[in-house]
Amino acid sequence: MDTVSSQPVTSRPERARPVRSNPRAGQRAGLPLSLIAALTLLGLALRVLRLNWQPLWWDEGYSIYFATEPMARMLNLTAHDIHPPLYYALLHLWTGPIGAPTPVQARLLSVLIGAAALPVMAWLAGVLFPGRMRIAWLATIFLLLSPIHLFYSQEVRMYGLAMVLGMAATGQLWRWLRRPTRGAAVLYVVWALAALYTLYYSALLLLAHALWVVWTLRAQRARLIRGLALFGVVGVGFLPWLLYAGPKLVGYVGDKVQADQDRALGPLAYAVRHLVAMVRGHLLPGDVQTATLLTWLGVATVLAVVATIITFFVMRRRHSDAATAPAAPQDTVRPDAPTALLVFMLVPAAAAFLLNLRLPFFPDGGERLLLFILPYFLLLIAAAATATWTQWRLGRVTTLLLVACGALGVYTFYATPRYTDRDYRPVIGQVVQSGKSGDTFFAIFPWQVGYWRAYVPPAQQAEIGGPEAMLAAEGALTWGPEVRAALDAALQRGAVWFPAPLSFGSTLPGEIEAYLQTQAVNLENRWYSTTTRLAAWQPLPQPETAPVGVDFGPVRLDEAGVAPDVVSSTNAPVAVRLTWNAGSDDDLVVTLRLTDAAGRTWASRDYAPLGALRTGDDGEQSGETAGLIIPVGLPPDTYRIRAGVAVSGTGQLILPPAATVTTDPLVDVGTVSVTLPETAQARARLPIRTPVEPPEAREGLAFLGYAGVEAHDDVTAGTELRLRIFMQNRVDAPPSRHIFVSLLDTNDGGVAGWEGWTLPQYPTETWAQDALVQVPVEFFLPATVAPGDYRLITGLLDPATGAKSEPVELGELTVRQRPISLDAPAPATPLEPPPRFGTHADLIGYDLTRENGALALTLHWRVQQTLLPPHQIFVHLDTPDGTTVAQDDGPPRTRDGEAPTGSWLPGEYLSTQHRVALP
Repeated sequence: MDTVSSQPVTSRPERARPVRSNPRAGQRAGLPLSLIAALTLLGLALRVLRLNWQPLWWDEGYSIYFATEPMARMLNLTAHDIHPPLYYALLHLWTGPIGAPTPVQARLLSVLIGAAALPVMAWLAGVLFPGRMRIAWLATIFLLLSPIHLFYSQEVRMYGLAMVLGMAATGQLWRWLRRPTRGAAVLYVVWALAALYTLYYSALLLLAHALWVVWTLRAQRARLIRGLALFGVVGVGFLPWLLYAGPKLVGYVGDKVQADQDRALGPLAYAVRHLVAMVRGHLLPGDVQTATLLTWLGVATVLAVVATIITFFVMRRRHSDAATAPAAPQDTVRPDAPTALLVFMLVPAAAAFLLNLRLPFFPDGGERLLLFILPYFLLLIAAAATATWTQWRLGRVTTLLLVACGALGVYTFYATPRYTDRDYRPVIGQVVQSGKSGDTFFAIFPWQVGYWRAYVPPAQQAEIGGPEAMLAAEGALTWGPEVRAALDAALQRGAVWFPAPLSFGSTLPGEIEAYLQTQAVNLENRWYSTTTRLAAWQPLPQPETAPVGVDFGPVRLDEAGVAPDVVSSTNAPVAVRLTWNAGSDDDLVVTLRLTDAAGRTWASRDYAPLGALRTGDDGEQSGETAGLIIPVGLPPDTYRIRAGVAVSGTGQLILPPAATVTTDPLVDVGTVSVTLPETAQARARLPIRTPVEPPEAREGLAFLGYAGVEAHDDVTAGTELRLRIFMQNRVDAPPSRHIFVSLLDTNDGGVAGWEGWTLPQYPTETWAQDALVQVPVEFFLPATVAPGDYRLITGLLDPATGAKSEPVELGELTVRQRPISLDAPAPATPLEPPPRFGTHADLIGYDLTRENGALALTLHWRVQQTLLPPHQIFVHLDTPDGTTVAQDDGPPRTRDGEAPTGSWLPGEYLSTQHRVALP
């Protein structure tokens, strides 16, 4: 039977020989340095993975906000916060050379702290259990694979640092108890103070330390006084901050408890939540089977751990009763490491539980506040497993369960998305892309400013010139003069981009938007999650309107106007005034589009419901003004602004009641002349979906990326590929060039492509240096293209000689074939002879049923040849006099999905489905 004991030591240092007469003697107390180094490198490699995958969350945003403020202001801010300043100061120094960290740079500090915990754990195990290699080995492995430690080894928070500092303090305290040297005392004070300045809850560990010192030295008054003096020095060192921040902290905690309204946890729930978090972490995978496995594995591991620890202490008690210990001198103490570990765990946990009863505050992941007891928990498990290694093989089983639970928890950590509903990356990306110099990113919480500083680091902020983040007011969560003044100042500079956080129950976001609607024109109103909506507002002149008189059925557009009529392609907005003959309609969506003479859409926005942007009472008419942003990279030209009405939910544009199949569902409401910008614009303003990294230049013209389809998107053979190629001129005198685009198979054979120039009014030789240009490209994929992966390339073409430049790789696309049937269907109503539509398809019959107030019609076709450009099928229900009373118009669809006519193959049969709502 293995037991774990501690050797008796004297309180006086041995004078006959130095502490380390052999330079290798220190290694025999724990793991070899080579093994510690290997485990540390392994832990570092495990913790440095996928640092940019998860978005930041609120607390990390606070960390970055505090750390990027000037040091003096940071101290003042953290005095009002729930955590002290040391971690923020370290993060500030860590990012000092770059000004503000990216998420990867900020998380890398936590990674290094987390990796440093591994050698500190090995050292602490050697201090507590000298010579017990298995304990040190197991404890370090347990920490290496700990899911909760991995979690906080990547999070931009202070919990991992507090844990390491607490471990260092504990080790120095133990060294001082064994040999009361000045060095151990000084180091204890340093590490204990650092832990306190990192996390207030570290005081609970110091409380456990103090109780252990009192108990251990209870028979040695002189040493006890010296031990208590250590804690007095720590207290004196923390007193200045306590006096400075204490009154503010008390008020903050009281307000937070009142605002969050958390319920205190009972003792069983409190203990179970912490035990489960310590063995399997916070997360459960999205997969139900894996989540169930991890849940039950966690339960089994907790039960095994508890059983092993209880068995261990029972065995120690029996062994202690059976053994007769020699009398020890009065100046000798027997440090009992296992009992100490129990004290270092239970005292902070019990004190934190009592605090939970008095000040209920336990959000998701609240176990993080006690992360600093994790090393003692794992060390105790390692000691118990070592002692019970052969006792019913309990130690081996517990070790196996804990390692398996940790490994599955690590997998879950790297495979489970977090904070998806709080992901501000697309929000801030949209603001950067659509904003301009002088605009403001208006935040009501400091963590939103932290997000901005992390996702728009100083180098990019300097490149784009704006928007800039602005905090409404320090601590302002209610509407008032301070918030209104901040909004007025921002509106004087440009647009206000407001990411409204709607999950906190505050009325402030609604009050801000209500005020903005009275002062400015809405440019954007987009939901990014159920809790975040991005809106943009800017003062613009109200357009003069002219009669339009277009009837869309449920609503009529009476008047419309656009102002200004000349803008530059710098994300400058225009105001579009629409006057309807009715108020708001929750079932209707308004769409605005900026189109050229060829019908291409260059910018668009939808807003709902119709009437949502109404700014006045016009009697029976409803006038509303919406902003439309003219994007960067638009070629200079005159563009049309068009409006339409769509059905909410389906997005289907509404045709006028008397429409024919050729009627356009959009109506012109104005024109705007787009001019070139006077200064170079930042690449970040372009709506690039798939960038070319790094950009590749050919003859001074650089290819930056493309949009239209995502890389690795599926496209259907027989459909049109609509791309937007983004280019930049980098020379004084660019050559006259066209471009080519090709789709290549795995053998580099071209299966589809296009070459030419779609901007005759803006040839490349007229481009100014650094000009950004969007070049539209459209071509059809043949219906016969085999399914598979293809490479998309582009390059320059000399129109005079036909010579092509070296191609630029844009990305990969996956082509799929629509399901094809060569078997003739059996229509309920066959048509003999079948009418032929042109030379392309025969209508061989149809099925017609009535269901739920509509006619369900299936048309059965026999294809003769592919039909390009794509055609639509229209089905009208007419009265005997030819009046259309109901209709269903649109691209062909089968039960397998869309079936555009460009994908129809000769000899195939297909059945298109239509539904005509009865009047």
